Amino acid sequence: MAAHQDAVYRLACSMLGSTDQADDVTQDAFVALYQSPIAFESDDHRRNWLLKVAANQCRNIIRDRKRHPSLNLDEAHRAVDRANHRAFERAEHDRDQSMVLWEHVDRLPLDLREVVHLRYGEDLDTKSIAAICGISVGAAHVRLFRARTRLRESLEGGDR
Repeated sequence: MAAHQDAVYRLACSMLGSTDQADDVTQDAFVALYQSPIAFESDDHRRNWLLKVAANQCRNIIRDRKRHPSLNLDEAHRAVDRANHRAFERAEHDRDQSMVLWEHVDRLPLDLREVVHLRYGEDLDTKSIAAICGISVGAAHVRLFRARTRLRESLEGGDR
């Protein structure tokens, strides 16, 4: 748990924008791991499995939010900003430059934000990202390309 808890939590914070829900998703992912009969081939296999479980749980929560909205949009945006700020503070990036970059990442649509977080926040390859997101490797490449293009345009456009 100690080896992968932060990665699962960061992904959940990034996707949900709620530290409370991220805590729940993290706990649920590890309960699922404990109950799983899967014989993992390696520690990376275990980590990727946990991230996939967490990402799926996050998608379910997001889907439920759309069906049953409970927060107004201003509160939701403030919660997302606070959660993303706290989650990315733990990252090992240079704080000044990475905060600007991650603020721009936070503005991306969920599908692009998810692949960027998995690639650059968790240092996963596109094959692992594709498996976690439930998409093809080609689609993962396309999403990363689109995300990088939007980030470049946003950063060059002075949209800070």
